[in-house]
Amino acid sequence: MRVVKFGGSSVADVACLRRAAALVAELRAEGPVSVVVSAMAGVTDALIRVGQSAIAGDLRTPELLEALAWRHEEVWAALAGDPPQSFTQLWDALTGEARTLARRCAGLDAQSRAWLVAQFSGWGERLVAPLLAAALREAGVVAEAFDDAPIALSGLAAPHSEPQPSSLATRARLLPRLALLMMRGGVPVLPGYIARDSAGALTTLGRNGSDHSAAVIAAALGAERLTIYSDVPGMLTADPRLASDAALLPLLTYDEAQHMATLGARALHPRTIEPLVRWQIPLELRAAATPHAPGTDILPGAAIPRSRARDAAWIVAAHPLGDGAGDVELTEVSAAWLPAWPLSAATHATPWDCAEAALARLPLDEVGARAIRHTRDGIRLLTPTAQADATVRTLHTALHDCAAQRAATTADAALAAGA
Repeated sequence: MRVVKFGGSSVADVACLRRAAALVAELRAEGPVSVVVSAMAGVTDALIRVGQSAIAGDLRTPELLEALAWRHEEVWAALAGDPPQSFTQLWDALTGEARTLARRCAGLDAQSRAWLVAQFSGWGERLVAPLLAAALREAGVVAEAFDDAPIALSGLAAPHSEPQPSSLATRARLLPRLALLMMRGGVPVLPGYIARDSAGALTTLGRNGSDHSAAVIAAALGAERLTIYSDVPGMLTADPRLASDAALLPLLTYDEAQHMATLGARALHPRTIEPLVRWQIPLELRAAATPHAPGTDILPGAAIPRSRARDAAWIVAAHPLGDGAGDVELTEVSAAWLPAWPLSAATHATPWDCAEAALARLPLDEVGARAIRHTRDGIRLLTPTAQADATVRTLHTALHDCAAQRAATTADAALAAGA
C-alpha cells in the first residue's frame, strides 16, 4: 500500500485537483493508495487572518469568512454542482469555532492566543479533503473523505511542549474506519496537519505540518512508501526561487534529509523523517506538475543500492530566528557539504577552502551579518531577514563556483598524471 500526500499548491484550484485525481487514479491501478492532503494554497494564511481578526473583534471577520466560503463553493460547483449538506455542516462548525475563538482568547496571554489560532487554521485541510474525494469520483475512482471530530477550542490549552503524534494511536483510529473502503478498492482521503497523540487525543502538528502527519499515517498504515507531491521536484542544493543554479539532489539518506530540513530546506518539514525511520519506509519527493520526472528519493543508508549515485555538493538553506530582543528579525543561513554517493574514503574529503573563498565573496557589511562560524564542512551566519535571500543566493553561487573549479583542477591534474 502506498500513501501519497499533496501540498497546497497541488490542490490550489479545480485544475490542480483534477490533475491530482488523475495521478491517484493512475497509481490506484498499480495497487492500494491512501491520500493525505494539505489545505488549498493560501487558505491556511487566510484562516490565521480570520482567527486573529476574530480575537481582535474586527468587523471584517464575516467578510474574510465569506471569501473563504466562496472559494471552496466555487470548486464544489465545478466538480459536483451545489455543495453537499456535509460541506454546509462543516462550514457551520468552522464559523462556530471562529466565534468560540473570540470568547476563548479573552484574557489569555499572547502565546496561548497564537496556539489557539494555529489550531483553528487546521480547518483548511478538513475543507479540501472532500473536494479531492469529489475530484477522484469524477475521475471514476471510488473515494471517500475521512474526517475526525473537531478539536474543541473551548477546552484546549497551549501545551508546554511540542505535540508528539503516535503512529500506533493513529493506526488504532484509522484502520477500522478505512478497512471496508480499501477492501472495495476505494481510496481514502485524509486531512493532513491533524494526528493522534499517544493518549488517542487529537493534536495539530504546527505550521506546514501536513508532511509530518502524512509520515505518521504512512507508518500507521504500514505503507510500502510515501510520496509527497508539491511545487518542487524534491530537495535541491538551495531554494530554486532564490538560486537559479540550484541543483536537484536525486538521492539522500534519512539522516541527510533530516539535517537539510533542520537547516531550513523548504521542501520537507523537519519532523517528517521521524515516523518513517522506525518502519524503514522510503520517501519520494516529486513535483505534482511533472510527477514522472526525476525527483528526490530518501532511503535508509543501508538500503541504498551501490548502483545509485550522486555528485558531491554544497547545500545552502535559511531558517528564520529572533534575536532575543524582539525588535529585529534575524535569519540563520547555513551551508553544509554533502559528499558524493556511494561513500568512500575519497568522498569524505571536503573542499574546506571553498568555505573561506565563499565568505571572501560575501559582502558581509552589506548583508549585516551578526555572527559567523565555519568549519571544514559547514558555514553558519546570522543576517537580518531582509537580507537573507541575497545571502543565500550569493553564498550558494560562491560555494558551487569554488567546488566546480576545484573539481576541474583535480580532473586536469589526473589527466596530466595519466599522460
